[in-house]
Order: sequence, then structure tokens, then C-alpha cells
Amino acid sequence: MELRNNVNNYCAPEILIISPMRRTIQTAFEGFHDFIKNNEIDQIILDHRVRETYHFVNQNKGTPTSKWSKGFFDPWKTKPDIDIYAYLKKLPNLGFTDAGAKSQWHQVATSVDDMKDTDRLTQFKAYVDELSKTKRVAVVSHWGAIHEIWKDQNPKNAEPIFC
Repeated sequence: MELRNNVNNYCAPEILIISPMRRTIQTAFEGFHDFIKNNEIDQIILDHRVRETYHFVNQNKGTPTSKWSKGFFDPWKTKPDIDIYAYLKKLPNLGFTDAGAKSQWHQVATSVDDMKDTDRLTQFKAYVDELSKTKRVAVVSHWGAIHEIWKDQNPKNAEPIFC
């Protein structure tokens, strides 16, 4: 609710980028509920690059998309009038940027190179910076990722940084 209250003070983003972990998808659909329900967001993207830092730790591993189903995204606090799974199923690749990302995003890192969160988050920030030159972009991610990407802005929980 805190995110929804904060977000509703801003304009609708044209692009909403979400970490593909269940908790962030739930948060995004709760926080941006009115914009999503009113079809005010042009594009929703699930981007594995903005998943939690320390993605090699088991609780940050994620659930393969093959295990997603009706009821999988039912929130822990409220039951929205949007069926998140049905919504995502309508998007190409469930909203992922490509089929490869969709099928492999949840895997635990297998090498030291895969574990370099700073490289992944630096690449993601450059992507968002480029997108935001022409579009209003919102990102829903995790504390560790957000603080690594926008550490100079010292973001607070549920606080929009830009719109």
C-alpha cells in the first residue's frame, strides 16, 4: 500500500520494469495497480538483470517460469482484482525481454563471473538511463539492487526515484 500511495502522486510510467521474483511482481502489481488496471502503462518488462543482489543465495534464486500458474502470484496481503498470471501470460515471453531470459533467469550462478552483481546492475542502469531519455520508466526491484544502482540518491523503501 505504501508504494501505491507514493506512486499515485506521480504520472503513470510508460514502461514498468520488474525483477522477475514473485515478491517484486506482487509489489509492482499492487503498487501500480491503478495504472495497470486502467491500461495506462504501455509496456511491462520482467528483467533478470535487476533481480536481487547475491542472486546465488538460495532465497534469491527465484522460481522457474514453468512452475508459474494461476494462484502463484496471489499476494500475501490483499487480493487484487487483477489476475497477475493471466496478465503476464498475454505478454510475449511472459514479459521477459526474450525466450532465453525467460527460461534461464532463475538459475543459480555457476561461476564467479555470473556472480558479479555490479556488472549486471551497471549494465541495467545504462539500459534504464537510455530508455528514460524518451520514456517515463519505473523500476520495481529489491533493496540491494536499487541501492547499488542508485546509491547516490539514497532511495527509501517504496519511494519513487524518478518518473
